[in-house]
Amino acid sequence: SLAWKVELPGGGHSSPVLWGEKVFLTASGGDQGGIALLCIDANDGRTHWKKDFSLKPFRLHKFNTFASATPAVDAERVYILYNEPGRLVLAALDHEGKSVWERDLGPFLSQHGPGVSPMLHDGMVIVAHEHGDSNAIRENTNAKSFIMAVNAKDGKTIWQTPRETLSVAYSTPCVYESEGKKALIFNSEAHGIYAVDPADGKVLWEYNKAFDKRSVSSPVVAGDIILGSCGSGGGGSFVTAVKAGKDPQLAYNIRKSAPYVPTPVTVD
Repeated sequence: SLAWKVELPGGGHSSPVLWGEKVFLTASGGDQGGIALLCIDANDGRTHWKKDFSLKPFRLHKFNTFASATPAVDAERVYILYNEPGRLVLAALDHEGKSVWERDLGPFLSQHGPGVSPMLHDGMVIVAHEHGDSNAIRENTNAKSFIMAVNAKDGKTIWQTPRETLSVAYSTPCVYESEGKKALIFNSEAHGIYAVDPADGKVLWEYNKAFDKRSVSSPVVAGDIILGSCGSGGGGSFVTAVKAGKDPQLAYNIRKSAPYVPTPVTVD
């Protein structure tokens, strides 16, 4: 049976995240702009607090919202990404809703609006800021594409790795482990499926032929196989599976009934 139900101050495509008995999620003000981060009691649905962030409305894809990035949470803080065209903001709050730090990561250029989410690894917040397209980047010299890690405690940059751009990537990175060594896996049209050393941001290997369109879904790890997808609203979506390693190899493609936006899961 339904335990509780609560009306939110707006819509959104972000997923809720849970820490202990607290649920954190974002909601959008719709056409009015603005975004809110809420902390809701997991037991009874009470709203512990709501933090509002200023956001000027801008043109979105008709199926998108301003609140499409899922928060990340650890024992001390919750982290959110939100953007206007002129700035991508990464913010950290404590579990009581007090602001801890905030970073302006520069312009975020996209036809469709927000989507990529932050993720946590070993005390760092990892952000994939691969945006715009080659023409848009050339026309806006301040709009750099990069991936980065910041210290979760204070938001200071630990490393930042420049990236090329063909189209905006909405793929949230994940962790791949082999022989006791961990790597961060990213997806984008420009660089395909690639692995990065979490300590310094150095690219370990790259299969840049993985995609020929925008990558929206996040990478999925199945043993030594890593899967990602690309696509467009006009069709032609497909999944690429790569065998991970210093010399990554194509394992197979799935070109029928392939996801464009959703991230799949692996079982067994």
